[in-house]
Amino acid sequence: METYWALIVVVLALEVILALYKLVVGQWTYRLAVFNLNVQVVTTIVFVVIIIDPNLLNSAFTTTITDLLDFPSGWGKWLIGSSLFLVVVFAILEVFQGFRRASIKYNTK
Repeated sequence: METYWALIVVVLALEVILALYKLVVGQWTYRLAVFNLNVQVVTTIVFVVIIIDPNLLNSAFTTTITDLLDFPSGWGKWLIGSSLFLVVVFAILEVFQGFRRASIKYNTK
């Protein structure tokens, strides 16, 4: 896990920059939606890189959990696959909502 700290810090920095940019701009713009798209892509790539690491779940841990909780033997792969699917789906939804918000015309009167 020590090798992933730099990637995690980059993702956190991008999220903070996105939040500050939203605060400064005050409304969703096309530029903000594109930046949000980039943040979501980077975040998803970092998550995929971390989650597909074969050393992420220790084999002794998975064996213990399988025996203790009576899980089926392939639960670790199911957990990883489900996590990947959910992260990608929610990233796509976040990008879609960002562009939808950017297309709303605000009344500045």
